[in-house]
Amino acid sequence: MIITSVVANCIANTSPTDSMSAHVSGRPFFYVDGAIPYDAPCYVERSADKQLRRLVADGELAYVLTASQMGKTSLIFRAQDYLREHRIPTAYIDLQSFGSGPGVTVDLWCLSFLNQVAEQMDIAVDVAGWWLDHDGLTPLDRLLTFLRRVVCVQTGGAAAIFVDEVGVIVHLAFGDDFLNGIRALHQSLGAQEPHYRLAFVLIGMIAPDQLIRDRTAARFNVGVRVPLGDLTLDEAGVLLDGLAGQDPAILHRVFHWTNGHPYLTQRICLAIAQEGSRPWTESDVDTQVKYLLLADEARELDSNLSYVRDALLLSPNRDELLRLYGAVCHGRRVRHQEQSPIQRELRFYGLVRPNSEGNLAVANPIYERVFNSRWVRNNSTWRWLWVVPRSAWVGAGVVLLLFGLLLISLARARSSERLALTRRLFAESAAVLDSQYDLGLLLGVEAYRLSPTAETAAFLRSDLSANPYLAAFLRAHEAQVNVVAAAGDGARFASADEAGQIVLWDAADLSPRPLTPAAAAAINAVGGVNAVGGVNALAFSAAGDLLAAGGCAAAPEPVACTEGEVTLWDTAGGQRLAAWPGHDDLVVGVAFNADGRYLASIGATTLIVRGLPDGKQLWAYTMAEGHRLTSLAFHPTDPDRLVFGDGAGTLRLANLATGTVELEFAAHADTLSALAFSDDGRRLASGGRDGSLAVWDAASWEPVVSSFAGHAGPVHDLAFDAAGRLFSTGGDGRIVQWAADGSTGRPAAELSLPDQGATGWSMAVADTPRGPTLLSIADEAIVVWDLAGDAARGRRLWGHDGGALGLDFHPADGRTLASAGADGTIRLWDTSLESPASPPPNGSPASPPADGSPSSPPPNGSPASPPADGSPASPPATPLVGHEGSVRRVVYQPGGDLLASTGHDGRVLLWDMAADPPAAVELGRHDARARALAFSPDGARLASADDQGRLHIWDVATGALVFNIDEAHSGEIFDVAYSPDGRLLATGSWDDTVRFWDAATLAPLGEPLAVGLEEVWDIAFSPDSRLLAVAGAPETVVLIDVAGRVVSGPLLTGQTPRVNALAFTPDGTLLATAGKDGTIALWDVAGRQGVGLPLDIHETEIYALAFSPDGRRLASADLNGLIFLTVMDHPQPADLACAIAGRNLTPEEKAQYVGPSASDEAACP
Repeated sequence: MIITSVVANCIANTSPTDSMSAHVSGRPFFYVDGAIPYDAPCYVERSADKQLRRLVADGELAYVLTASQMGKTSLIFRAQDYLREHRIPTAYIDLQSFGSGPGVTVDLWCLSFLNQVAEQMDIAVDVAGWWLDHDGLTPLDRLLTFLRRVVCVQTGGAAAIFVDEVGVIVHLAFGDDFLNGIRALHQSLGAQEPHYRLAFVLIGMIAPDQLIRDRTAARFNVGVRVPLGDLTLDEAGVLLDGLAGQDPAILHRVFHWTNGHPYLTQRICLAIAQEGSRPWTESDVDTQVKYLLLADEARELDSNLSYVRDALLLSPNRDELLRLYGAVCHGRRVRHQEQSPIQRELRFYGLVRPNSEGNLAVANPIYERVFNSRWVRNNSTWRWLWVVPRSAWVGAGVVLLLFGLLLISLARARSSERLALTRRLFAESAAVLDSQYDLGLLLGVEAYRLSPTAETAAFLRSDLSANPYLAAFLRAHEAQVNVVAAAGDGARFASADEAGQIVLWDAADLSPRPLTPAAAAAINAVGGVNAVGGVNALAFSAAGDLLAAGGCAAAPEPVACTEGEVTLWDTAGGQRLAAWPGHDDLVVGVAFNADGRYLASIGATTLIVRGLPDGKQLWAYTMAEGHRLTSLAFHPTDPDRLVFGDGAGTLRLANLATGTVELEFAAHADTLSALAFSDDGRRLASGGRDGSLAVWDAASWEPVVSSFAGHAGPVHDLAFDAAGRLFSTGGDGRIVQWAADGSTGRPAAELSLPDQGATGWSMAVADTPRGPTLLSIADEAIVVWDLAGDAARGRRLWGHDGGALGLDFHPADGRTLASAGADGTIRLWDTSLESPASPPPNGSPASPPADGSPSSPPPNGSPASPPADGSPASPPATPLVGHEGSVRRVVYQPGGDLLASTGHDGRVLLWDMAADPPAAVELGRHDARARALAFSPDGARLASADDQGRLHIWDVATGALVFNIDEAHSGEIFDVAYSPDGRLLATGSWDDTVRFWDAATLAPLGEPLAVGLEEVWDIAFSPDSRLLAVAGAPETVVLIDVAGRVVSGPLLTGQTPRVNALAFTPDGTLLATAGKDGTIALWDVAGRQGVGLPLDIHETEIYALAFSPDGRRLASADLNGLIFLTVMDHPQPADLACAIAGRNLTPEEKAQYVGPSASDEAACP
C-alpha cells in the first residue's frame, strides 16, 4: 500500500448561505484519496481517536491495521497533533521510503530509522557517530539501545513513534527480528523502567497474524489493536457543514449507500458540494452515486473500488474468497467466525462485515451493486458451471462447448490477473524510483512486457523521465565498489572494489576492461591491495597513462591491516608496473602531482611522497601519536605544493621543493575528510566528518566562504569540474552541486539515490566524450550521470535569473522555444532531440536557482547549435530585452514571423523574428500588469489582458487598437485564448469566471460562466475547439463543453494547492496539467483519467507548459528559472530502460514483486 500525504481531490462548498469557516479562510472542506489534515473541518472524530490518544499517552504498543482508505493516516496525524499540544515528541516513519529490495541491509535500514527519529524529535546526538561508537552491538540491538538510552532520556520519558507501511517488513530478512525487538523493548520498559513511556504505533494494510513470518519461533501477541471501523451517522454530523442547505436527510441518504465507509462517504459528499448551492433531494443523491461509483467506467477508475477488486483477485486465496463472498452475496447465512483466516481476509479488504445477527453481510450497498453475483461468476475460474444446463452434459457436443467456455474463462481470468499484476508492478515501480532507480525501471519493464499497451508505455516513459540525468548502471564487479576515479582527459575512468578488483572503463562506450588475470594473481600471491578491505584509493596521473591504487599489503588478522601498499598500473596495457609497501595501516589516499614526478600516499599516521618512475621515497610526514591522516591533494598548477588533512580538522600545506610544512590551520571542527582543488588552482574545497564544507582562496588561504553545513553525515568526496563547479558527496547519500564554485554556500543541484547502496562513498567528475559526466557508486555498480542530460529522455535548460513564466514553441520549425522570464528577458532555445544540451557558461550567475539541476545556463542565453538540416536559422545569441520588469507571456504568431510579449510593465511588444537582431515594436501599453496574450488563428489579431480586468484586441498589421473592453472581468484576467477554429475568444479571471466572446465582433456570448474555482490561472482550447480546459485553485481542472458553454466535468488532479498551467497535445488526445506542487500530470481527454505517473522534476511551482507542434516534447517552466524538456515518445522504452538498469531482476526480486507466475525468461536482453 502506498499512502500519500498529498491532499488530493478537495473542494469547498461555495454557497453564500454556508457558514463554513474553512471556506471563508480559503481552506477546502472535503478531502478524498489522501490523508485528511488534522484540523480539517470534515474530520470525523471516532472512538478510535480517543483510544489511540490514550494508548500513546500511556506509552503503549498499539497497531492500526486495516483496509485501504479507512482513515489510518488521518488518524495518526490527528494523534500527532494532540501529542504536540501536550509537548510529547513524536516521529512518523514511513517504512516504504527505506526500500525493501535485496540491496537493503540491516545496517542502513536501522540507521535510516534512527536518523528519522532523531531528526523529527530534535534529538541532540550525532546519530552516525553514535552508531559507529557502538559497533560492538548488532544493528538491531543498536537501534533498540538508541531508543532506550537516547530517545527515552532526551524526551523526558514520554514520546511516540508511528511506523507506517509496516507491511514492508515482511519482505525484509530481518523483519521478524525488528518486530520481536520492538515487542521486547516495550515489555522491558514496562517492567524495568516504567517512568519511560515510549509508545509505538504500527500502521498498515496487513493482518496482525501476518506480521511475523516465522510463526514457529514467535507470534506478535503483544500490543493493543485499535479498530478503525466505519463512521456512524451521529459521529458524521460535522459533514453537514459542507453540504448545500445542511439538510440531514441528504447526509442520511449518503449513509444509506455507504454505511459510513469513510472514503465513500467523503467521495459522495465532495461531489454534492461541487454542484454548488442548488437544493438536493434523495433522488439526486442516488443519481450522483450511480454516476460516480456504479457506472462501468467509474468502477474502473475509482481508487477504492479498484483496490478492493485487485486485492481480492490477486490474493493467493482467490477461489476460497470468491466462494465465501458469493455465498454472502446470495444472501446465504454465513456465521461470522473471528478466527477463520478466509473470513478475516475478506473482512480486512472491507468487503464484508458482521451484522447485528452475527452473520456476514456485504459492507454497504455500493459494494453490493459493484461486486454482485454476476461479478463473482465472471471472476470465478469455474464460472462455466453456472452457464451450462445440467441436461447438456449428456451430449458430446456440449462437452466441447464446455471445454471452449472453460478456455475462454481461463483466458479472461488470466487477462484480469495480468492487468491487476501490471498495475501493481507500476505502483511498486513508482514507490522505489527515488531510492532504487534500476529496480524501478525493471519493474516498469516487467509490467510493459506483460501488457504492452499505450497505458503501460506511458507509465514506462514516466519512469524514464523521472531521472533523466542517470545514464547507466555499469556492472563489472562482484563485490562492493569502494572507489571511482576519472582521468583528466576524460578518456577513461577506473573503479575498484573491496575484493581488490580494479576495472578500467572506456568513457566513450562505457565498456569495461578488468585487469588481466595474471596481474590479479600477482597481487594475490603477495597479499596485495585486496588482502583487507580491497582497494580504497585510486588516482590517475595527469597524462592518464598511469593509475595508482592504495590498499593493504599484509594483514595477520582478517580485520586488521598492519602494512599498507601502493601499486602502479599501466592503463594502456593493464599491467602492474610496481608495488610499494610502506605504511603501517591501510592506504586511504593516493595522488599524482601536476607534472607526474611525484606520487603521494597516506596511511593512518604517515604520508609518503615517492619519485617516479623508481618509487624512491623522497619525503615523509608522520603524525603525532593519537592523530590520524585522512585526506590529501596536489595543487594542479604548482607541482611542489601538497595539502593534507587530519582527524582533528587541521589542514597542512607542504612545499616538496624545500621538504617543509609551510602552513597549518584548523579548517574544520571535526575530521577533515575530503579535499579538492579547482582545475585552475585558485580554490581549495574541504569537507569534514561533521558534514561541513568550506572553500579557501589557494593564494591567501583565507576562506572564500566560511564553513557551512553541506551534508547530514560525513563529507566523503569532493570534486571540481572543468567549468569550476563544485560537487560533494556524503554519508546522507546525496551528491550536491554547489552554486558557482561553492563560494556562495548555496546548493544549485542535487543528484540522489538515497537508498541505492553506498552512493556517497566516492565520486569523480570529468568531461568525457559523452559530455560532462559524474560517476558515483551503488553497491556493486557504477552510476553514470550525464550532467548535460539525455536528450532522448529529457533535459534542463537554464537561462533566466529568476522565474521562467511563459513558454511557446515556434509553430513552423517546431524546435525553437521562446521563454519569458522574471529577469525581464526573452530567451530562445534549440530543443532538437538531436542537439546537445547548452554548455555551461564561463561566468554563470553567482547563485543559480536551487532546483536540483546539474547543468548551468548557456552563455548569454544562447541555445545549442542547431542541426545542419536546412531548418531555420539558429536563434539569436543574446536574450531579447524590451520590457521593464518581468515578462509574463510570449506567443508566436502562426507562421512564426512575429513573436508577441507582455509583462508587468503593461507593454505589448511585437518582435520581428526575421530581423537580425530581432527588433521590437510597441503596440501599446496597459495601465496595469498584463499577464495574458494570444494570437488569433489567422495571425491578424492579438488579444491582451491585464490585472484590472481590461481586454484589448490589436490589429497586428496596423498596430491599431481594435477593441478595448474596460470591464471584461471584475478581477485579474490571467489568460486569454482563441479557439482553433477562429470563432471564439475565451478569457479566464480571478473573479472565478470564464467568458466567451465572438472573435470577430467581441460581443459577449452569454453571462460570465462560474466554473467553481476560486481563481482561474490558465485556459486552453482543445485542438478541435470542442472543449475548454480551465485550471486554477483548488487543485482542479474544469472541462467546459464549448458548444453548450456548460461545465462538462472536473478533473481532480491532486496537484496541491492549485493547478497553474495546462496544455493539450496537438492531436488533442492528452491534456498536461502543472501544479504549484511542481508536478506534471497527463490525462487521457476521452477517458478523463490519468496516464502514467506524475512527473516530479521541478523543485518549485510550475508556471507554464507548452507542447512542441509534433507533440514529441513537453516544455515546463518554474519559478527557479528552470525549463525542462520532457520527451513524450520513446520508440523502444523497454530497451532504453534495460540499457540504463544494466541488469535483470534477480530471482529474489522476481519472487517478491512478480510472484509465482513470473516467467523464467529475462525481460531485458
